[in-house]
This record gives sequence, structure tokens and C-alpha cells, in this order.
Amino acid sequence: MRPSLDDPARLDAYMKAPKCPSGIKACEASSNHCNFLEKIPGGMAVAWFSGYREGWDKTAIVMARRADNSTQWSDPALVSEQEGFSAQNPILYADTNASVLYAFHTRQPKGNSDQGLLDSDPVPSQERLGVMWLSRSTDWGRTWAAAELWEGELGTWGRNRLLRGLDSSWMLPLYNESLKPLGHSYEHSLMLRKAPGAPVQPVTSWTEGSVGQNSSYLVQPSVIRLEEGKPHLRAFFRDRRAMWIYTATSDDDGRQWSDVQATSLPNNNVGIQATVLQSGAVAIVFNNMQGQTKGNLRNILAIALSDDQGKTFAACRILENHPATALHDDVGHSMSRLGGVGPTSCNCYSYPTIVQTDDGKVHVGYTYQRRTIKITTVNESWIRDEHGEKCAKF
Repeated sequence: MRPSLDDPARLDAYMKAPKCPSGIKACEASSNHCNFLEKIPGGMAVAWFSGYREGWDKTAIVMARRADNSTQWSDPALVSEQEGFSAQNPILYADTNASVLYAFHTRQPKGNSDQGLLDSDPVPSQERLGVMWLSRSTDWGRTWAAAELWEGELGTWGRNRLLRGLDSSWMLPLYNESLKPLGHSYEHSLMLRKAPGAPVQPVTSWTEGSVGQNSSYLVQPSVIRLEEGKPHLRAFFRDRRAMWIYTATSDDDGRQWSDVQATSLPNNNVGIQATVLQSGAVAIVFNNMQGQTKGNLRNILAIALSDDQGKTFAACRILENHPATALHDDVGHSMSRLGGVGPTSCNCYSYPTIVQTDDGKVHVGYTYQRRTIKITTVNESWIRDEHGEKCAKF
């Protein structure tokens, strides 16, 4: 963690790339994406998926740790990997009561790595076949037990944080893509709930419910509790139509939900995450862009604050703002050739996660050009600073 060259008020850290798995060629230009930050006792953990390419063979879940009294992140450790599959979208949850760190994630069958088709993107066609797995660590991420199949229903994916109910139940927001080939209107969000004391495994000990009414086209819900000890929840959704971030609310701790409504924040069909800060402000990290983009262009990343529980957003500051120009990978392929999913190729600063530590610092992790995961550390006053780069309005 070092002061940013552009802004000394920010601390930036770039994760080290994992070593190449045995038998995988050309993974020196590996793709790193979709991080997840989680507080653990005495420090913090970050997980992400890494491999030659998203959707290709042996793309693995990896994780690094940092102690509270250190500025140095560890080398990444392997969490989950399987021959013939691509592991993606890790969700960390630190169960401090049981001293277990969980990593929920999805494995989809590998794509076209055997044929070496650089222009072929295996992700969309294979996402409908993904199923969720569960990994456990009893030493806060230093070592991991072998992953277990958790949710075998095809097309089930997660992305955002598990929430504890007021009755100590667990609520995990998910989404399903099993009917994605029929069109985005067939994708939808859902919530699995585990009763207090019920086992984490098997998934049959969880019950399924909705998160937001009429959630077709809307995926990757990020659910927050608006006030500590109160049953009022708010969900924010990624929009497959690439127009707006959508939202829905619950007044009974997630059992019933309102209809979804568009917010004033744009969405370019890419991941988001929200949290509630110690001040009570709702913070959300997102790409301040709208519309589908060629080459996975996600070149503007922002963080916004709401002082009315997520209804409106009065402050919005840019985290990354780069020219909409093509990047090239280490062997000269342009972003347009690889479609943005290839190794080290896309102008993307995306798929953020956000967490605030007890010292008030706000940590935001995100994909940095698919080359690595970047973690930047600021505070709430930095986000509200009138002299900072403001977000364009839509």
C-alpha cells in the first residue's frame, strides 16, 4: 500500500499475479478479475479469479491477506481449482462465531482453451451451465479444504455480500442464468436464506425467496441493511439492458420486496456493490457509464454517497477515468481482437467491492485492466471533497 502518485490522499495496492498452473501455456499474460474484500480477525482478505482467460480451463479462485498493522499484502494462495472448469465470482464470508472463512463460488465448464481460439469468448455460452461450490478455511485463508459442491442448480451465480438477518439467519443474494440463451429477460435475482443453527451444507437447509419483485433483466443484487437493528433493507441491481442501476426495498428483513425502480445512477451492464458507512451514508461503487460497450470498455469507475438511505446520491467522485482507447496485451493483440476478455487486454476498471474498517477507512477493490486487482483506500471526507473529480450526470 503506497500513496497514489496522482493523489497522495489515496493509498493504492496492486495484487501480485499468481504463478501459472502446471500445463497451461501462455498464462504469463493471465487475466485477473472479480475481486471480493472481506474483513477477517486481525486484518483483511481479498479473493478473485485468475487464469489465462475467464471461462478457460483451470481458471482458479485465489486469495491474499493483509494484517491490520501491515501495509503489505501476501502472495495469493490457491482456494479452488478444477481440471476442465473455470472457477469464478468468489464471495467471502467470515463466520467469526465458528472461526471459519467461507468462499462461495461458481464453476462453469471450460470453454475453447484446447483449440486456442483467441477470438472465441466461452463465457456467455457456458454461464448457463455453472453451479456453485463452497470452500472453507479454518485459519482465515492461509489454507483451504477441498471445495464441495453446494448449489447444483444450473446457471446459479453469486457476486455480492452475504447479509445476516435480525434473527441471525444468513441471506445470500444470487442470480440465475440457466435460460440466458433465450434472452436477458429470462435472467433474474433471488435470495437463499439459512435459518439460525441450520448447517451451511447442504443447500437443502436453505430456503429460496425473491429479492425485488419483477427482477427480470436484473442480476448481481447487492443488499444492505439501512440501519443497524432495523428490518429495512435495500437492494441494488446490475441492469442487463445497460441503462440504470435499479433498486428495491424490504421492510421485513428480506422476506417481501417492493417492485424494482431505476435510480439516477447509470449502469453499463457491469458489476456494482454497496455498503452502509459508519456515518449512516450509503456508499455504492459503479461504472459511471451507460450503454453496452465494445471490447469490454469500462474506463470510468466512481463512488457515490447517499444521505437519504439510497434514494438519491448527493456526492459522487471518480476513482478511475481513462481515455476510451484500446489497450494491447503482451503479444500485441488489440483490445478489439480479444473482445475485452482476453489476457491483460481491456480498458476496464470494474467489478468493485467496498468495505469500511473500524478506523473509518474505506477500501475499494476492483479489476485493473484484467492485469491485476487494485485496492485503493480513502475516507468518507475524500469522497465528499468538493475539489475532487466529480461524476458526469446522466
